[in-house]
Amino acid sequence: MTHYTIARHGTKDALALEDELTRLYVAVYSEPPYNGHGVYTEEGFRNRNTRQLHAPGFTLVTVRADNGELAGFAFGFTMPGNAFWRGVDEPQEVKGCDKFAWIELVVAAAHRGNGLSHRLRDELLRDRPEAFATLCAHPNAEPARSMYDRWGWRKAATIGLADDQADIMIADLMGPKQHQ
Repeated sequence: MTHYTIARHGTKDALALEDELTRLYVAVYSEPPYNGHGVYTEEGFRNRNTRQLHAPGFTLVTVRADNGELAGFAFGFTMPGNAFWRGVDEPQEVKGCDKFAWIELVVAAAHRGNGLSHRLRDELLRDRPEAFATLCAHPNAEPARSMYDRWGWRKAATIGLADDQADIMIADLMGPKQHQ
């Protein structure tokens, strides 16, 4: 049985790991429904990283197999209260609030089915100061899309991404009673 180790990283570590992260990203996003085109290319990932890895509140979480192989990663950053996804009206409940923008959740095919997405999620969202989190999810990316529903995320909008589309999803990180 493979054992896994979870680790948190900031910008400096993420920059040092970028080539390894990119290799796994390209492998995973070459699968359907992404098929390695549109925004799901190595070039697109690296271009976005030049901004995202330096964003305030950036956090990277990696998971490695006991042989040292990168089995998955997740990262995101603070989306300030005056920002939201381009082209989307911000839902009233999050308007003006800082939000955690969960940008990536990537698990290698060989390591799926071991609860790594849950572990990455739990570590990434642990102790976040933001009251809400948001992410983009491809509507046809199963089982990932259904997983977000099971985890309590709700669809707030759909946006176009280059030659594709994504559901904008919102999650309450504090629980409804915390906002009263």
